[in-house]
Amino acid sequence: MGKGSEWAYETDVLVIGSGAGALTAAVRARDLGAEVLVIETTAQYGGTSAMSGGVLWLPNSPLIAGSGGNDSAEEGKRYLESVVDEPALRDRIHAFVDNIPPFIEFIHSATHLRFAVLPQFPDMYPDNPDAKMHRCHEALPFHARVLPDQEVLALRPQHPQTALFGRIGWTPSESLVLQARAPGWQKVAFSMVARYLLDLPWRRRSLRDRRLVLGGALVGALRRSMLDRRIPLWLDTPFESFIRDDSGAIAGVVARRDGVSARIRARKGVILASGGFEKSDAMRRRFLAQPTDARWTAGAPGNTGEVIEAAEALGARLEFMDEGWWG
Repeated sequence: MGKGSEWAYETDVLVIGSGAGALTAAVRARDLGAEVLVIETTAQYGGTSAMSGGVLWLPNSPLIAGSGGNDSAEEGKRYLESVVDEPALRDRIHAFVDNIPPFIEFIHSATHLRFAVLPQFPDMYPDNPDAKMHRCHEALPFHARVLPDQEVLALRPQHPQTALFGRIGWTPSESLVLQARAPGWQKVAFSMVARYLLDLPWRRRSLRDRRLVLGGALVGALRRSMLDRRIPLWLDTPFESFIRDDSGAIAGVVARRDGVSARIRARKGVILASGGFEKSDAMRRRFLAQPTDARWTAGAPGNTGEVIEAAEALGARLEFMDEGWWG
């Protein structure tokens, strides 16, 4: 706990949010020697990441060659610069593409998360001259038997429509076989159902599938990596405001914990990874085309945008606020 009465808690790095990006940042910061705390608004961790398909688009990935594909940093950069068409983002695009190999090296060497290429998945703009087939990567299944039971139950579940019978998880590769009724689909379906039913004694306790796939595999594997490092995760701890020091720099935040506003000091920085604003009618009216409604979303319940608004009030510049993953 913090020293004296000014701070309820002190840490080096405070991460707001508990999706895949947030948990990756927490693990990386800890491995660089920082003390870390992660706070999550809701009673379940994982956010939209845990509800998602868990597929990452990773150009210039070292895993591509092993799957029979080919790619280069130059092709990935040209593709992104062409489809994004924002010259001001050139440096950011280059940094993203150049850091894919060290990112995968870190994930595979330091965490429980593993990626595999999805060779059947094309780029979003397949007619682009620099488009490729092997850039989409799935998180390999992660069995939650290595997580404490309470951690399994606190992981935000995937959408029912992304599971067999609304309960049994399938990977992107398995979904292609089942939905197309490709050769062997009956064997795949039978093995999935049998594995689910035979997960005893867990089956007597919960209907949750402990074979985590899609976004659940992303988040579950990273949560196990956090537990290995004893990184605390506080659920039901919504952000309230930033705290500035005498120089104007961010010294920490106020968050509500156990019904009380608590001052949390972040000696080295605060990482904002709290998701979007799709659950906020006010922000949707401000940024999105009309008509719009917060009920029209498959996003996580905690994505209500308060952290974005607080950052904007500090002077943070917002971009692409009218963009979304539309369906």
